[in-house]
Amino acid sequence: MDLGTNLIFLVVFGVFGFAISNISGVNPYRIFSDIVAAIFIILLFIAILPGIFNPENALDAMPNVVEVFANNFPGIVIGDIAGSIIGVITGG
Repeated sequence: MDLGTNLIFLVVFGVFGFAISNISGVNPYRIFSDIVAAIFIILLFIAILPGIFNPENALDAMPNVVEVFANNFPGIVIGDIAGSIIGVITGG
C-alpha cells in the first residue's frame, strides 16, 4: 500500500473509530495503534537479537536496527499526520 492510500485509509479508519467510540465506548483506533506498536517493538527486538546472544555480533545487528527504523519511519509519519487530521475533524 502506498503512503497516499495509507493516509486515506487511516483517516477513514479514524473517523469510523471515533464514531464507534462514541456509540459503544470501545476505541478501535487505540486497539489498532497498540497492536501496531507491539509489532514494531517485536521487529526491533528481532533486529537486536543477534547482538544480545553474541556480543561480537552487536556491530552486525546495528544495520538491522537502522533498517527497521528506515522501513517503518514513513508509516509512522503518515500515522501521525492522519492522527492530526482526525484531531481537526473530530475537534480533539
